[in-house]
Amino acid sequence: TNNLNLAAAVAAIGVLRDEQLAGRAAAIGPAGLARLRQGLHGVAGVREVRGLGLWYAAELDEAGWAKRAVRLARERGVLVGGSGYDDTVVKISPPLVISEDELARGVDVVAGAIRDGRTAA
Repeated sequence: TNNLNLAAAVAAIGVLRDEQLAGRAAAIGPAGLARLRQGLHGVAGVREVRGLGLWYAAELDEAGWAKRAVRLARERGVLVGGSGYDDTVVKISPPLVISEDELARGVDVVAGAIRDGRTAA
């Protein structure tokens, strides 16, 4: 085992514990998920919006749409990823230290990118 990797892991676990980041994610995560659901409510082709803590996903009905949404969100300054068995999922996993205002703004950007990506070419 690599001692440097072990030391980094121990330090990271210490920060998680000392700053109570898991509990913070559990506390502010539901508001972000509700905001994402609200931002995508009624958008045809959004199969599911799910999340746990600060880890969210929007499953869309088409891989090309998900790819466009990921690109648009990144162009608008929010890093997201693509995922899923059919590449139809836009996943959001902000840093655990994100402020509630930054989380709200980021979720709004992603919801907008998903909406706009539906019709973008």
